[in-house]
Amino acid sequence: MICCYFLRWKASQAQSSCTLRHVNDEAVVLVDEEEPDVVEIRQQVHVVESTMATKIYYPSRDDPESVEICYSDMESLAPEAYLSSTIMNFYIRYLQQTKSLADGERCAYHFFNTYFYNKLKESVFSKQNDKEASFVKLRRWWKGVNIFEKAYIFLPIHEK
Repeated sequence: MICCYFLRWKASQAQSSCTLRHVNDEAVVLVDEEEPDVVEIRQQVHVVESTMATKIYYPSRDDPESVEICYSDMESLAPEAYLSSTIMNFYIRYLQQTKSLADGERCAYHFFNTYFYNKLKESVFSKQNDKEASFVKLRRWWKGVNIFEKAYIFLPIHEK
């Protein structure tokens, strides 16, 4: 049921639906004329659900070093939330891509991803005495790159 009555109304004085106002001691009730469309709301819910299932690949799905971002990873971008490893790895990959496109040559830095630190920590604190075997396991993280020639090495640490 829609009820509207106006004793005195000016367009600049309109407010949201179903509000009671007093204009020069006269009661004014403003009511929206349209009821929300249930079908439209269902469509919006379906769009949100399909968005939640979407995955984003950066820089592309075909890249062997691409980062897969899910909708749930976006929650770590909220204020006062801790960044997820996926978001951190995305940004590292983004920096690598933009820097390599700008320079056109090999850069004087190397980025490790957030998972490397855990492997390094395990290797350092392991009870194995074979340090050379530990080094060989870690070596695959910078395969094809001489990290000792780099000016900077970025090692993101992501712990809880």
